[in-house]
Amino acid sequence: MKNKKKEPPKILTFIIVVSVIIFILYLSGVFKSEKKLPLQPVSSESTFRRAVMEIFGTQRNHKSSGVGSIQYTETDVYIQYNFYPLGLFNYETELGVELVPKIRKLYKLSGKFDNIAFLIQGPFQDKYGNLTWKPVVSFEFSRETFNKINWENFLNQDLLKVAKNITWSRK
Repeated sequence: MKNKKKEPPKILTFIIVVSVIIFILYLSGVFKSEKKLPLQPVSSESTFRRAVMEIFGTQRNHKSSGVGSIQYTETDVYIQYNFYPLGLFNYETELGVELVPKIRKLYKLSGKFDNIAFLIQGPFQDKYGNLTWKPVVSFEFSRETFNKINWENFLNQDLLKVAKNITWSRK
């Protein structure tokens, strides 16, 4: 009697392969579906702060991403962003997919500033299960870079390839 290995049904294999392909295409930005929100010019500092918080979101809980703090001058915006990666792809890919649409909205919203400086913090868990947020990477993005990008063809995962002054933190 021969031992036959059970193979998964062909339809199941097909569904898994198609799902993985669709997910990869989604991450690469092929299915760009930015909602066209009516962009209102920013008229005051409090309106600008609210707009940044709305675009980047606030952290709902310790297992979600969102703004930790915002500071700004007339030409620069400083955003401390807590990024909770899904762990499906490398960190740079997931970070770009998360932030590029938000960076685009912010630059389209206001012509007041030239640079965005990010401090990205990530979740770290100690051996007792306590979660703390620590710096992972910092980088800058300028309006000059924003204007150079061909947004129809740009892959969101390439954010750190075009960002400036990238500094990775050590544990």
